[in-house]
Amino acid sequence: MDTERLRIRRSVLKKIPSSQATARRIDEYPYDSRAEVLVDPNCDSMALLFLAGDARRSLPIWQQRAAEGERSGRIALAMDAWTFTAGCHLTLGDFPAARAAYDRAVAMSARVNRALLPLLNLLSTRSDFIMALDLGPGAMIEIPGEKELMADQPPQLRWALVGAFAGNALILAQRNLAEPAMQLVAPVSAGLQVGAAWGFSYGVAAGDMTGALWLLNRTDYLDQLEASIRDKVLAPDFRFPLRDGRLSMARYPPCAAVMPKRRIGLRSRVRSSTRTAGDRCEPS
Repeated sequence: MDTERLRIRRSVLKKIPSSQATARRIDEYPYDSRAEVLVDPNCDSMALLFLAGDARRSLPIWQQRAAEGERSGRIALAMDAWTFTAGCHLTLGDFPAARAAYDRAVAMSARVNRALLPLLNLLSTRSDFIMALDLGPGAMIEIPGEKELMADQPPQLRWALVGAFAGNALILAQRNLAEPAMQLVAPVSAGLQVGAAWGFSYGVAAGDMTGALWLLNRTDYLDQLEASIRDKVLAPDFRFPLRDGRLSMARYPPCAAVMPKRRIGLRSRVRSSTRTAGDRCEPS
């Protein structure tokens, strides 16, 4: 959430050299744009993947962390690293390698006791598989601990709910289930109004909500959605794997109206987007 208190905290964090900020929390990346992430020589691997969307540079980092986690017996760390390795491969269009890394992370999840954030990350990657490959219900097995997490959602993970709602709305829209999809879109719209552009899940929420409305040919929340995309996604150019503000804007109904009325399979859109996955913004 974008609050005055958090902005003050970020202003303090900006004064700390990135080389010294080695133990950040997930909300402590004081970058104001994708370009800032890419020119930082000490950029954290999380920001590189989830704010810059640079899957190509991120991939070897996460592969190395996965191997190190396995060697040292840090299973939760290895599970998370294999999850992000799968996300990189998926973004780059290497689906067999993505599935192999994902399956390895799922196997490790059975050995981890209540690793809430790694489990949430794994669930998010599974949703990306379902959306990217147009998979049907039940195509991917249940993850150990999934039912328990869904039945008792811990307060510390509520920040991720808006992104999760948007992703599920997009999956439902792919199946042409308009009513349940729109029920999930409503809280996403509210979340985008108060959300911070630098939040890891903001790009997910904006991109997947736009995709759901585009697939369903709905025009709900247009004014608010346009402001969110232009001001908080396109302006800083933050990119989450498989999401891009330019694609979201192209799906915005007034823009989409000038394009042929047809639905392009999500798989082909993913493949075309991989041409620019990993592109870097060089300083001018």
